Amino acid sequence: MYLQHWKLAHSPFAPRYAVRHFFASPTHDEALARLQFLIDDGRRVGLLLGDRGSGKTTVLEVLRAALQRAGTTAVLVNLQGLDEDETLWQIAATCGLNPTREASRGWLWRSVMDFLLTQRYQQRATVLLFDDAHEATPELTSLLSRFLDWEQTPETRLTVVLAAMPDLAARLGQRVLQLAELRVNLEPWDAGDTAAYVRSMLAAARCESAAFSYAALERVHMLTGGQPRRVAQLANLALLAGAGQELPEVDVSTVQGVFDELALSEMMVPR
Repeated sequence: MYLQHWKLAHSPFAPRYAVRHFFASPTHDEALARLQFLIDDGRRVGLLLGDRGSGKTTVLEVLRAALQRAGTTAVLVNLQGLDEDETLWQIAATCGLNPTREASRGWLWRSVMDFLLTQRYQQRATVLLFDDAHEATPELTSLLSRFLDWEQTPETRLTVVLAAMPDLAARLGQRVLQLAELRVNLEPWDAGDTAAYVRSMLAAARCESAAFSYAALERVHMLTGGQPRRVAQLANLALLAGAGQELPEVDVSTVQGVFDELALSEMMVPR
């Protein structure tokens, strides 16, 4: 009923479409450009900082896809809940080293280092993208430092990008923070960005109507503070509510009602 009512080809705000129909807002577009410069210039370490829901993961996924299309080896690993062995295994697997599940830490480290040496001799760049880096354990932070310290020469062509929440970046350790040559901060969207994002996602889903009134989009922005994930969540729930009420377009009261219900449900979740 939801897709039929709004005449949508797919759910416009589903996470799986965030990369395929990437909305290049000014803050995200600038982040990608600066990270690409870091890589092209052969720099070693960059930080991508943003609050929860600011789009860090999407930026990393879009960057990885662009690098892979250009023939650059790019590895994306989410560090949340991983230990050193699991992280090394994921890097080795993504690099095509075919590690077994029983591979030892020593074998994984040597294999990854041999791969990086081969890349250097072939003058090929390698980019390691670590999401949720602020979730890394002290052991894992030590592993990251080993990557950052490895053969710090322009010929090495190894770039590491760490995505973290600004208020938790200190967990990365002083050594990692000192080595960072670039810090990119993702800022919340302004009202124009929020409206443009919603319209862009609706257009990608082949929606033939505006679906949201101008005032409703302003209320979405005000209630979410322009945080991308919350914008997508609220816009999606407002579309659901509007379809349930058979509205010709989502209005302010629908957005506010959905937000009030969402806020209440969040308050009731056990902490």
